[in-house]
Parts: sequence; structure tokens; C-alpha cells
Amino acid sequence: MTAPLLQVQDLRVAFSARHAVPQRVVHGISFDLFAGQTLALVGESGCGKSVTGLTLMGL
Repeated sequence: MTAPLLQVQDLRVAFSARHAVPQRVVHGISFDLFAGQTLALVGESGCGKSVTGLTLMGL
């Protein structure tokens, strides 16, 4: 089997404001993306789809 083009393991993202407790917004997402595959992130509004994508792009 070939290596994945993108491999994400246990992705976690938290936002924090000054003097506030960090708020976890993405909790342990893992997936592999191989050549020729399509990946779709599906979920309710506010579940972390956009934050996941932005994090993977380093934004």
C-alpha cells in the first residue's frame, strides 16, 4: 500500500482569550487521505469543520 498524501492523527485545537480558560474546539480528529480519494468533512454548524481545514492549512 502507498503512503497517504495527508495523514492527520489526533488533531486538537483550542482557542484562548486573555484571562480565560482555553476552549477546545476540535477534539482528536484522525484520518488518512490517499491519492485519488476525496475527503468530505460533514457535520452540524459549529462542529469544527472550518477550524479543521484552517488548521491543516496553517492559518
